[in-house]
Order: sequence, then C-alpha cells, then structure tokens
Amino acid sequence: MSKLAVEIEEIDTSKNPDSPKQVFSIGYSSLETNSDLSSQEKKRLIIISGYLEETRPYLDQKFSAKKIEEDLNISSKNIGNIIKKNFKMNFNQYVNKLRIEYALSQLESYPKWRAYTIEALANNVGFNSANSFYAYFKEYTGMTPENIF
Repeated sequence: MSKLAVEIEEIDTSKNPDSPKQVFSIGYSSLETNSDLSSQEKKRLIIISGYLEETRPYLDQKFSAKKIEEDLNISSKNIGNIIKKNFKMNFNQYVNKLRIEYALSQLESYPKWRAYTIEALANNVGFNSANSFYAYFKEYTGMTPENIF
C-alpha cells in the first residue's frame, strides 16, 4: 500500500478578496477549494484529489471511498463530506464525473477509443454498465456519446 505525499502551498488570492475560492498548489496541479472548508479539510481535499489524479483508482469498477480510506487513512465519511462541501455533489457523482472526464480526454487524445463500443468505453473508465455510462455522459456533457464521436 502506497501513501501519496504532497507539499501544500497556499497561493496568494489577495488580488481578488471577494473570490469565494482559494487555489492551492500540489506540485503537479492546482485545485480550487471552497471557502467553506476548514484548513484541515482543504489539505485533505488536496491529498484526495492528488491521489485520484495520480493513481486513477476510479477506473476500477469496484472502486469506492473505502479504497481511499485504506490508502490515505482518511475516513470514507470524511471523504464524502469534504467532496460534498467542495464540489456540491456526493462521492458517487464526483467519481462518475472523473470517469466521464477521463473518457473525454481519452477520446480526444487516442482516436482508437472512438472505435470502441459504448459498453467497452464504459468498462474502460470504470462503469459497471453501458446504461450508467450513457446516462452520466449525457448528464455531464449535455450530449450523448454518439454526438462526441
């Protein structure tokens, strides 16, 4: 079991004091955080997001918050609360959003992905069924997968 270590550096947002969000750098990417989060929650969100971005465990159909809990030693309840507070969606919605974003990036970067069936795309990005993939794809993009390719 590997632990993700990140250095957290707060970026100065004083140029726009009315901004409800702060941006934190985690070395290889940045993340906007909701001002409603405590300092500890922001740090945990950055660690969670870094872990998800770096390892992409959500591509596994059996992925759950329990996997993050085991790998990062952050309770699944805490993970769900942090995601809900920051992204205004539950854990499953957030994971499905990440899966759709990954599918879109792969479709754009790798033309061979455009030849996959909806079921193959769904399986490759962690969905258990083509119907779930189709529904979340349409919800997230406003289009059906066929409209993309």
